[in-house]
Amino acid sequence: MALKHYVSLALFLIGLAAAAYYACMSKHGIFACYRLRKACAKRERRIGKVTREIAWLKQENKEWQENPFKKEAFARLELGMGYTNELVYQVK
Repeated sequence: MALKHYVSLALFLIGLAAAAYYACMSKHGIFACYRLRKACAKRERRIGKVTREIAWLKQENKEWQENPFKKEAFARLELGMGYTNELVYQVK
């Protein structure tokens, strides 16, 4: 009777260990969920960064379309399209 009890207890503990291992280490286990959440948080931060960059670019595009002085300042300063012996001052 005692041997039967120990065998059943050993089988139960082996099954419990296998279930715990599966719950932690399987494809859908705890560690996989942790890695997935970490990857999702990283992706969300990247999406936020790209969204802010898109908003900045839209604002910059709007300024380029509406402000002719911005185009002229860019052409003179960055492209060197100023007249000879001309000083270019940038007023903000």
